[in-house]
Amino acid sequence: PGQAPARTVAAAADVLYAGTSDAGVHQFDARTETWKPYGLAGLRVWKLAGDGDALYAHVNSGPARGLYRAQSKGDWVKVPSTPRDMWFSGVSHGVAYVHTDGLNLMDVSTGALTPISLLVRDVDIRRLAYQRRGTRFHLSVATEAGQEFALHEHRDTWFTGRHGPPGMQLRGAIHAKEYDVVATDQGLYSKAEDYPGWSASNSGLPSLDLIAAVRIRGGYGREYGAVRGAGVYRSLHGENRGGFTPLNEGLPSLDVIALAASGEGDERGLAYVVVSGHGVYALVEDESVWRAVGSPEAVARAVCIAVGDEEAYAGTPNGDVLHWRWSDPPQQWRAAPMPVPGGDLRALAATPDGLYAAGRAGLFVTRNEGVSWEPVALRTHSATAVAAHGSTQYVGTSEGMIFRSEEGESWSYLRPELRFDNILGIAVADGAVYAVGGHGAFALPAGADDWIRLSPGGTPKDGILLPGEDIGSGVYGREKWVFHTIAIVGDVIYCGTGAGIVRARRP
Repeated sequence: PGQAPARTVAAAADVLYAGTSDAGVHQFDARTETWKPYGLAGLRVWKLAGDGDALYAHVNSGPARGLYRAQSKGDWVKVPSTPRDMWFSGVSHGVAYVHTDGLNLMDVSTGALTPISLLVRDVDIRRLAYQRRGTRFHLSVATEAGQEFALHEHRDTWFTGRHGPPGMQLRGAIHAKEYDVVATDQGLYSKAEDYPGWSASNSGLPSLDLIAAVRIRGGYGREYGAVRGAGVYRSLHGENRGGFTPLNEGLPSLDVIALAASGEGDERGLAYVVVSGHGVYALVEDESVWRAVGSPEAVARAVCIAVGDEEAYAGTPNGDVLHWRWSDPPQQWRAAPMPVPGGDLRALAATPDGLYAAGRAGLFVTRNEGVSWEPVALRTHSATAVAAHGSTQYVGTSEGMIFRSEEGESWSYLRPELRFDNILGIAVADGAVYAVGGHGAFALPAGADDWIRLSPGGTPKDGILLPGEDIGSGVYGREKWVFHTIAIVGDVIYCGTGAGIVRARRP
C-alpha cells in the first residue's frame, strides 16, 4: 500500500496491518489479497505494534507526531502527552516501551512515563575483561555469543553491546588504539578503526577454533592467540600482518584453556596461560620460553585467570580463588578466605574496584581479597523490540540480546543465544520465538538447540570481508533484506523490509 514500500507490519486480532511513509495505515484482507485504508491518511507511520486485539501506530514526523491507538474501523485516538522525540519499541500487556533520554514504560491511557532498567538474570557469563586506556577504563561481561554488558569508569549504568563478526561465538577481544582483534570459533578477525568490515587474520594458525586472544601493551605490541589443543601462537609483526608462529616452549602440554596479559602498569609485559591440569605459566614479551608461576601443583585445578599490574588470580571449578603477587618475599599462591558462591568459575577480572568473578550463580565482586563476595546485578536500558505470548513478555535489544519475563520485574536471558545484533522485531507463536533485524529473519523453534536462519542475509556477507574484496560493494551494498518488523497471522510470517512487505510459511 502507498507509493513507497511499507516497512512496518503488525498483527492484531489475527489481522495484518501495514504502516506506510505516505498513506497512513492499511488493513490486509487475506481472502481477497487486497489492502484497504485504515486511518491516519497522509501520515508517516514509523512503526506499528499489536498487543492482543489492540493496535498502535507511532507517527514520528510533522505536527501530528505521537503514539496512536486504533479504536474501530480505522478511527484512531492519540495517546496524550506523547514525548515529541522518542523511540517506540512496542506494547506488551497495555504498557508501551519507549526511549527518550533512557528506557521508559509508558501508560498508554495517560502517556505518563516511568524510567526503568531491566534486571537480567540467568546470564551465562563466559568472559570478563578489564580495559584501561590512561585514566579511562571499563569492565566487560560477555556471554559465549559475544553479547556484552559494559560498566564504564565510575558509572553505575550497564551498557549493552556486541563487538565482533556476526554469527560467530566471540571468545576474546583486543581493543587497541587504531584497530580491534577478536577471537572466535571461526578464527581471528580484525578491523581497523572506523572501518565497517571484519577481515580474517589466521595465517599460520593450525586451527580456527580459538580460545582467547590478548595483546601485550609493552614491548612490540604483538597479539597472542590460544588455539584449542594447539597451544599459543604469537603474531610476527603486530596487527597480524605477518601471520602467526607457535610459541609453546616450556609448556608441559598444548592443552591451554585460558590466556591473559599483564596490566598497563607492568613494564615487563607478561602473557599468562592456564594449562589444563598443569597450573599457570608466564612469558616475558621479549622472551620465547614459558615459565611456571609458583608451584604448578598449587594451581593444577585452575580453569581461569585474571591479571593485574604486579599480580595474578587463578580460579578453580569449586569457586576457590588463588592470589599470586610478584612482590611477595615468599612467592607463592595464597587462597582467598572464601570461595565464590555457587562455584563453577568461568572467568575472573582484576580491576581497581575489586576482583570480579563469574560462575554458575552469576557475577560477584570482592573488595577485601576474598573475605566476602557481593552479587553484582546486571541491568540493561535497551529495548528495541517487544512481544507478548500469553503471560510471558519478551524484549529484544539492538545488540542481539533477548530476555523473557513472567511478571516484568526480573528478566531471564534467552538461550541459546542469537549470534547476530540489530534486533528490530520479535514475535512468538506456538512456543517458537522469531527475531528480525539487520541480518535477516531467524527462528528458535520450541526445544531447539540453536536458531535457524529463515531469510537471505541483510548486509551482504554480514559485514565480513573476503581477501581482496572492495569495501564499497562488500559491506554497504543493497539493504532490501534488512528486516524492520515482523507479524505472524496463522501459519504465515509477514515482515516489513527495505523492499516492502515479504511473507513466508512458518517452518
